[in-house]
Amino acid sequence: MRKYYIFGASYEGVEAEYTLCNDIEIEGYIDNFAEGTTGSKRYRIHKLSETIDDKESFYIVAINESRYPEIKKQLLDKGLKEFDDFIYWRCFGKRMAFLYGNCHMSVVKKMLLACPEFTLKYGIYPFAGIHEMSSPVGAEVISNCKLFILQNVRDENQFGYEFSTSYVTSLIGKEKTTIIVPNIYGMGSILFPQQKNGVKHPVAADEKGLFFHADTNIDKMLEEGKSFEEIRDVILLGEPYSREWIIEEFNNTVEKFRCTQANCDIDVFDFFMEKYRDHQMFYDKGHPTNFLMRAIVSGILEKLGITYDFGDDLERFYCMDTYEELVYPCIYKALGLNWRQNLLRRHSVCKLCKRMDAEEYIREYIWWNKNNYNN
Repeated sequence: MRKYYIFGASYEGVEAEYTLCNDIEIEGYIDNFAEGTTGSKRYRIHKLSETIDDKESFYIVAINESRYPEIKKQLLDKGLKEFDDFIYWRCFGKRMAFLYGNCHMSVVKKMLLACPEFTLKYGIYPFAGIHEMSSPVGAEVISNCKLFILQNVRDENQFGYEFSTSYVTSLIGKEKTTIIVPNIYGMGSILFPQQKNGVKHPVAADEKGLFFHADTNIDKMLEEGKSFEEIRDVILLGEPYSREWIIEEFNNTVEKFRCTQANCDIDVFDFFMEKYRDHQMFYDKGHPTNFLMRAIVSGILEKLGITYDFGDDLERFYCMDTYEELVYPCIYKALGLNWRQNLLRRHSVCKLCKRMDAEEYIREYIWWNKNNYNN
């Protein structure tokens, strides 16, 4: 008979005990650092070395999700097998779901966890973005998961074919449920033609700083020695891009957007075309707003036969506005957009004030980058 230990004597561990206490009998807690007792019955906190030799021990790992890989490695190094001898606590006794893709999937996870009917059936395996993974998805994880929600990662990606959706799906049996969602990273270029990625300036210990992306127009004017007032007026009162050019680029990007849906089970193209004039869809080229993410997650739940109303308070979920870029007034005008960025980066610490409007955005961008052009 298995002896169940909760690995982690902090808040997550107590939460796991509270959640699982009616289903299993808890033997005690395990922790690498804490000592004494904890939990509702003042369970003793053991060290792993005290229980590792008992083959009946099973560890329910209840720690901050970001630390799961560290504890997983510790247990594997002791000769234990994931799923046979230990498991992440939110997956215990549930069908396991695996999310795969970039940072957008973090929002997918948060929204799915807000749906009681989903969490009653499924536990989400600890998520790491594809850009954070040191190796492809392991066969053990794939064999133990029942539901796969995969972003459409193309075969020719920067990480290698083994990280592509094609490769991952080839490892998944037909008896399992697979839902492929569109990868819309980059589609925000519709709104931000001035944004240039891969420019980390000024060069400093902090590679990202306040402005991870370059604004090519402001950079050009800084190089020309223009003042804040001159730059502000060009951006906010002028037309750095013609109406004809904006509309042509919009149509080209929309066509790319439509094509990204081709091999996906979730299609938000029609939703985008219906709503883009009245709702902000992207914070920058790469990061969609939660208004668009809600449409993707609602589509996932629909595929699973679940109906859930997220409501309009979408800011309760993680928002990807860390490096939100400025939408130029000429873009609003040319595309007939009815919404405005009254304030930027409302959930982000990457600003030097509490309230960043368009003028403040330009002021801080110039302050952060001006030394590049003063030599």
